[in-house]
Amino acid sequence: MGNSFGLRITCGILLTLLLAPTVAYAQKAADDCSWEFAGKPRRAVKLRTAADGASYTNHNDGRPTTVSEWFTYTCTLDPKLPDEIPAAQAMSGIETVRVTLHGYLVAARFEREEDHDIHAEIAASPTWNSPHVIVEVPPGQNYCEARRALWALVKEDMRAAGDSTAPDRWILRRPVKIEVTGYVFLDFSSRKEKLADGSRDFCHFNADRGVKKPGEKSRVRGLWEVHPVLSVK
Repeated sequence: MGNSFGLRITCGILLTLLLAPTVAYAQKAADDCSWEFAGKPRRAVKLRTAADGASYTNHNDGRPTTVSEWFTYTCTLDPKLPDEIPAAQAMSGIETVRVTLHGYLVAARFEREEDHDIHAEIAASPTWNSPHVIVEVPPGQNYCEARRALWALVKEDMRAAGDSTAPDRWILRRPVKIEVTGYVFLDFSSRKEKLADGSRDFCHFNADRGVKKPGEKSRVRGLWEVHPVLSVK
C-alpha cells in the first residue's frame, strides 16, 4: 500500500509539473512583452523594427492617412507587385513605406494559439458595418510600448462594459479614435490558394478573416495591412 501511495504522489507531482507551463501560458496576458513570435510565413518582414525602416519612404509625407485614403492607396500598389512575392524581404517601393493610419479601433484579437500578434481592426467610423483595415502588433520588446497602448484601450472598453468572458477577442462597445504608425505589408502567403484564378485585386479581396459578429461575414477589406505597428496614439 505504501508503494502504491508513493507512486500516486509521484505521478501527481509529475502531472502538476507538466501542466504548470500550460496553465501559465493560458493565463499570460496579451500585452505581456515576454511573448515571442511563433509564425513562419514572411517572418522577417513581419518583424521589421524602427531601425529597419530608417530609410523607408513616409506615405503622405508622414501625415495621417484616413481609412478611405488607405484603400485608394493600396489599390495603386496591386499593379506594381512582382510575379513572386518574396518570402524573406520587404518589396522595395511597395512595402518599404511607413504609414500613419487614422481611424476607429473597432475590434482586436490576441492570437494566443497562432503568431502571438495582436490583430486589430480599424474603420473609418465607429459603425461596425463598414470596411475594416487590419493592423498587427507583433510580440517582443521592439513592439512592447505599442502593444501595451493598444491593448489598454481594449481592456478599458471591456472594463466599461463589465465583461471579461472573452479576454483574447473583443469588439469594442465604444470604438476609440486612434492613430497607428507602422509599415505597409501584404499578407499574401497564406492566401495564395484562394487566389487560384490569378486575381491580383488584393486591395478588395476578402479572405473571410478577422473578428466576426455571430452569423455575420468578415468586414475586413483587402490583404494590405499595417504590419508591424510601431506606435499607437
